[in-house]
Amino acid sequence: MHLPPSLRTALENYLEGLNHSGMAEAAEAVSARYRRLGPAQDLRIRTPEEAAAYLAVRFPATWAAIYTVLQKLPADFAPAHMLDVGAGPATATLAARILYPDITSALVEPNAPLRAAGFALYPG
Repeated sequence: MHLPPSLRTALENYLEGLNHSGMAEAAEAVSARYRRLGPAQDLRIRTPEEAAAYLAVRFPATWAAIYTVLQKLPADFAPAHMLDVGAGPATATLAARILYPDITSALVEPNAPLRAAGFALYPG
């Protein structure tokens, strides 16, 4: 499953001006933290570079998984509002907006680097 063109463009624009070697180092730092601490520990994204690395590596697959699940909902399911708690970079909201273009969303994300990435992808 591919990202829709408008989302792919927003993602590419977000990643375009960033230091790619810094992103690679950040991705390795997150992976090393995960291997060292395990999934039950504090694995928060800590820097803008880590958020960018997450967007480059994990975001497309996570978006596709959410979109696939939403597609399996009954055809008459037409939500008007959405509360996206733990929104990260607005992944679920961005998937829902494809299927439900008129949905209004409230996003809650305490992690500042992920929240900033979400604003870049979904200013709305």
